[in-house]
Amino acid sequence: MLRFRQGAKTRWMGLGPRDLFTLTEAKRRALPYRQLVHDKVDPIEARRRERTKQTMVTFGTAAERYAAAHKAGWSSKKHATNFTQQLKLHAKGIWDRPVGSVKANDVVAILEPLWASKPTTAGKLRSRLARVLDWAAHAGYREGPNPASWKGALEHRLPPLGRVQIVVPRRAIAEAPAVYAKLKALDSTAAKVIRLIALTAARPSEAREARAGEFDLDAAVWTVPPERAKSRRPHRVPLAPEAVALLRPVLASVGRSGLLFAGQAPGRPISDVAVRALLRDVAGPDSDLHGWRSTARTWMADNGWPSDVAEAALAHVVGSKLVQAYQRSDFFEQRVALMKAWSDYLAGGPK
Repeated sequence: MLRFRQGAKTRWMGLGPRDLFTLTEAKRRALPYRQLVHDKVDPIEARRRERTKQTMVTFGTAAERYAAAHKAGWSSKKHATNFTQQLKLHAKGIWDRPVGSVKANDVVAILEPLWASKPTTAGKLRSRLARVLDWAAHAGYREGPNPASWKGALEHRLPPLGRVQIVVPRRAIAEAPAVYAKLKALDSTAAKVIRLIALTAARPSEAREARAGEFDLDAAVWTVPPERAKSRRPHRVPLAPEAVALLRPVLASVGRSGLLFAGQAPGRPISDVAVRALLRDVAGPDSDLHGWRSTARTWMADNGWPSDVAEAALAHVVGSKLVQAYQRSDFFEQRVALMKAWSDYLAGGPK
């Protein structure tokens, strides 16, 4: 309790339950009210007005006022419109509520459905929620920490967006042998990149950025270094005779440390855009480079290849950390036979 004198009268003001606040916290809460007493202001009436003020301004009103206050510094009127429209769409549950009543559970309920499925949208939405709530606090419409802040708030409730993994279904390459035959008839750099992706089931970036020093054609092995592998561990890729035949002339035209598939910019690989454009020209507008991996995995399953061998061929990390600690084999010998069979299927042309 805060005791203060107003004129000749002694008054008492509650500062909160004794079991919730320590003496130090009570003194901190009392300080601004003691300052009001010093300025001849009734602290009880001031607190009542403040609470009334907080219940009068809704979150929606706060969002619109924030946008109006900052739109002069934004690049376009469209940005201001998008700012409020996104909040109205996703935060409709709190739009008409007093901004001072918005709690952490409200923010999590808004963000959680988008956090894993649409992380870019979720990140932008979280930032906008935090800015509106910060504005409301500085305008005197709410008290306490910002429940939409990452540090000290949401970091305890949601995983970091950078670690959220999205699994996107990849459309398989229809008539894969026929598409491969069309690519083989072309002599462009993009066609060679796609053929390497197809023959090895490699990730597109691993093939585009491949360097000569990663290949041992005599041993028929391509070793993707850990810094370029998604798993952050070396990945040995068996090269079938079709892949070796593709790579020999390519390797002969570059130095040992050079890029296999150089782009127009010096020291840079061919662009992802150029490679994807060619695939869509050859295989259809809905085709995707990752579709080769999807197609290969389906073919492996349909032809009875063991799941562990197939997953190793795609450089997938399977199982818990405990399982990975005991499962050290990369099934290389089995994958030699697997990639030979897969290559024969592709290079055999349409049946």
